Amino acid sequence: PFSLWWVGMVYDYALWRGDRAFVTELLPGVRAVLEGFLIHTNAEDLLQAQAGWNFTDWTKEWRLGVPPDGFDGCSGPLNWHLIYTLGLAAQLEAWVGEEIAAQRWEGWRSKLVAAAQTAFWNEERGLFADDLAHTEFSEHTQCMALLSGLLVGEQRERTAQNLLSTPSLTPTTIYFSHYLFETYRVLGQPAALFERLGLWFDLAAQGFKTTPEQPEPSRSDCHGWGA
Repeated sequence: PFSLWWVGMVYDYALWRGDRAFVTELLPGVRAVLEGFLIHTNAEDLLQAQAGWNFTDWTKEWRLGVPPDGFDGCSGPLNWHLIYTLGLAAQLEAWVGEEIAAQRWEGWRSKLVAAAQTAFWNEERGLFADDLAHTEFSEHTQCMALLSGLLVGEQRERTAQNLLSTPSLTPTTIYFSHYLFETYRVLGQPAALFERLGLWFDLAAQGFKTTPEQPEPSRSDCHGWGA
């Protein structure tokens, strides 16, 4: 969902610019976004898909870029995206001295990650599923789970290894490959990163000087989201 990525943009701005005063001005918006999602968690502490376009990536396997159970249900990618974003928000709050708010986001994160691990972890495959029925699996879900920083021990090791070695995972496309590459960085896997740069080299070979919105057929040849 776009609004959760906006929280990530505030986090990135804080890292690059160090402007505490401006980030503090943005924090009411950050809090409002998170509250808007948290009110949609159910009795099992899982995020229920909200009405609207729960876009995640332009993968050909997903209708309109929405992941499994993303129209109506509890979607793995959406749950892990919220968990990941709560971690960024907690760091922002602590950075500006709002320790109580930081603790609140951390408390929510702990609740939601326990629920997500119970609901989406598939022991046989060593991966997190995209749906409660465990019928679909994607790179997106593994990336968000690993980038949350909350996986430990054997579960983290298996998720990482199977992300690297399971070709049947629904693949990331142009924009979401950023988070795949960030996951490879965290895992210390530069070879995997360079192997997946083929998508980007292909864009240059096709004559693109800007980043398109999605693989062909693309609606836009110069798209901010792809950039």
